Amino acid sequence: MGALLHHNRWRWIQKITYTSHSSAGIPHYDSRKMKVSYSRSSGPGGQNVNKVETQVELRIRPEDIEISKDAVSRLRELCRNRMSANGEMMFKSSETRSQKQNFDIAARLASDYIRKAMIEPKVWNKDSKTKNQFKAKRMQEKKHQSKLMAWRRGDR
Repeated sequence: MGALLHHNRWRWIQKITYTSHSSAGIPHYDSRKMKVSYSRSSGPGGQNVNKVETQVELRIRPEDIEISKDAVSRLRELCRNRMSANGEMMFKSSETRSQKQNFDIAARLASDYIRKAMIEPKVWNKDSKTKNQFKAKRMQEKKHQSKLMAWRRGDR
């Protein structure tokens, strides 16, 4: 399943490659390039928290995803708070007490970000009819409101 990478003072870190998952549900991505590490979760959970390494951290390089360069730049912008110093996106999950469920949650989070980045932003035509129609409707509503206020004041 994976090879032991190194021992940290507090935990063992493993690099796991999931070939059985079809790219872990992440679109346009080769799962062999994904780095997965497990560590002990923090917070409540009794002895399970102290013994079992259930927290999952996925690391993915945006350049390894087979999407357009524009989508990669949008992905970098969306994940700017999740980027590491070496340019990898990090997705962590420690919501459940199961390693597999946490892996699935982190993979789903990564795939959601990638799908959002693949959506082309709409280009708005500034000289469209709708802008002028909106202005005309707004002016009409203002005139109506003005007449209503004048009527309430008694300026008939």
